Amino acid sequence: MKFRVTFRNISAADLSAQCRFIPEPDKFEMYLNAVAQDIAGLEGIADVSIEGDRALIIEANADVPALEAKLKPILQHNFEFLRWVRTDEL
Repeated sequence: MKFRVTFRNISAADLSAQCRFIPEPDKFEMYLNAVAQDIAGLEGIADVSIEGDRALIIEANADVPALEAKLKPILQHNFEFLRWVRTDEL
């Protein structure tokens, strides 16, 4: 199955003890690439590609809840750099 996972920049509303600063907007692509590489290394992930400047297309043998469970540790690790918005099945 294919999925689109969409992300956004950190905003002032996201600032907290776990996210103390707003990363430079021009570094968002770098963080998205790093997340894509981490996801590509997960078991059960067949392919990961970047779509536009805010989304990843992920091919995996999973449904949306199972995929999100696989992604959770990576998203938590990158919590201070970008935010997950949604996961859509394509």
